[in-house]
Amino acid sequence: MLKIASLLLAILLQAFAAPKAADFSDDWKPVNILNPVATAIPLKEELELHRFQMLPTDTSLRFMLERWAKENGGELEWQFPSDLTLVSALEGAKDNNLQRALNVVRKSYDLHKIRIQVLPNKNIQVSRAP
Repeated sequence: MLKIASLLLAILLQAFAAPKAADFSDDWKPVNILNPVATAIPLKEELELHRFQMLPTDTSLRFMLERWAKENGGELEWQFPSDLTLVSALEGAKDNNLQRALNVVRKSYDLHKIRIQVLPNKNIQVSRAP
């Protein structure tokens, strides 16, 4: 019985012998306190996307030019005998000027003898060059 009492006394003394808690009296603030007035947080301005450029959603030349024609206010008149896959050289076609962007497309598909014209009604016509 004496052994049990001394064992309990030793455990009790051990429990009260814990070191003091560290003093965190720095300038910390609780996380969940909100300011009464909103403060403006400046955002990084996003770069403006060019109107005429290849996008990851473009699956072929025909679909890309169809999108460009719609963005120009017209339609695509595809008269070329086949559709063409997109090529890495089209990454250089990033412009807000349709003619300059189409010049990059023309150069990229030079071997296919493709003719791309912007018609007066804002349609884009694609056909085989003579």
